[in-house]
Amino acid sequence: MSNRMSRSLLREHAFRILFEAAFYDPNSLSGQADLYFQHAADDPEDEGMTLRQTAFTEADKECIREKVINAAVHIPQIDEKINAVSKGWPTDRLGTAELTILRLGISEMLYDPDIPVGVAIDEAVELAKKYGQSSSPALVNGIMSKLKPAQES
Repeated sequence: MSNRMSRSLLREHAFRILFEAAFYDPNSLSGQADLYFQHAADDPEDEGMTLRQTAFTEADKECIREKVINAAVHIPQIDEKINAVSKGWPTDRLGTAELTILRLGISEMLYDPDIPVGVAIDEAVELAKKYGQSSSPALVNGIMSKLKPAQES
């Protein structure tokens, strides 16, 4: 029987790595992911949170890295798209959590054919509920809905 993490949990780990990476040199992203996985192994209870209850399998790590890299390599295009549709909320005014959630969600929505658009939006909204402010879910939903590919409307 597989001990793989749920897709939602994998996505949440990817969010946390991207969030932490926002405060460091973007060229050190791989190293930040390694430190994150190492810390998770050292602190399996994650200060009482359930996020790290399951040990990472190599497949989990690979999936998380792919999500992180997919978002990171598309940041310039994603930020351009956010700025084009977010009236009054350009990327330089967004909180780090909201911007990171949008980057991850939009990368899944536009650049990961395995993730249905509706799932990408719903999962981003769930992350916004957990990590953002009270207005974050509506902001994330609004921006991502404006960027939804036409065939998915």
